[in-house]
Formats: sequence, structure tokens, C-alpha cells
Amino acid sequence: MWFHIMVKKTCPPPNHRGFSLIELMVVLVVMSILATLGTALTQSWSSSNQLQLGKNLLTQGAAHAKSLALRNGSGINSNTVAAFLVLKNNTLCVLNGTATTLNCTTPVWQTQLNVSASINSASTQCIGWNSMGLPETASLGGTTCTTNLAYSISSGGQNATGYLE
Repeated sequence: MWFHIMVKKTCPPPNHRGFSLIELMVVLVVMSILATLGTALTQSWSSSNQLQLGKNLLTQGAAHAKSLALRNGSGINSNTVAAFLVLKNNTLCVLNGTATTLNCTTPVWQTQLNVSASINSASTQCIGWNSMGLPETASLGGTTCTTNLAYSISSGGQNATGYLE
């Protein structure tokens, strides 16, 4: 007698290549968290960078004005302004001591600030330096220039203050 044993032939399990829906969702959640953190850190870094650039430009402008005053190419006496640093509409410029208006149409040096800036709490302000390189009281185009060298700048919710030397 022949016994036939019926053997059920099974196919080998298929190779599972790919990811399950849960694995894909976990990866998407992790990626979105990293992207959110990256965006916030980038914005903070960008604002911080703009503040540093603003500080550097204000310092550079003050150095140009003081240098121009010390050279005293106009031959101005020591108790008269030999150079001005002007801040107006976030434009910073250096003018000769012979300037009569508070504008940056004929500057010795000029730059545009990408931050909100003020000198002595005023967004339109001037500082005059005499031929000894010291701040001097003066008037430029009806605006009384300050001898207070304090500044403040802000960008993207971050603020910084300092003193022009």
C-alpha cells in the first residue's frame, strides 16, 4: 500500500523590502522636529550676525570721523568740529567739518545699516569731533549734535547697546 503523504509545498516568505508605515511616520516626525529647530537656530544666528555687523559699521564710521578730524585737512582750529558722523534713516556717513546740512549727499564715507540704530536715543543724530579727536558740541542743519557716544541697535527682536570710542 502506498501511503501518499501529502506534503504541502510552501513558498519561501517573500523578501520584505521597504519600510512600514509606522517607520516612515517616525522618520517624518524626527525630520520635522530637526527642521523646526534648525530654522529657529538659523533665524537667531542671522539676527545676531546683523547686530554684530551693525556694531562694526558704527565703530568703523566713528573711527573714520575721528581720523578725518585728526587729519584736519580743512585747517579748522581745535575747538571747532573738524568731522561729523551722521545717522539718518539708517544711513551712516562721515562728513567734513565744513558741512552745513544733516544729509549724506556728499560724504567722505557712507554705509547703509541693516539694523534699527540710534545714537543717544535718536534715530537721526550727529556727532562732531574736533581736531584733537574729541567730541565737540555743534549744530548741523538745525540739529544739535550730541557729545554722548552711546548707541543702541536692534534686529530680529535682539538688542545691543554700546559706546563709540
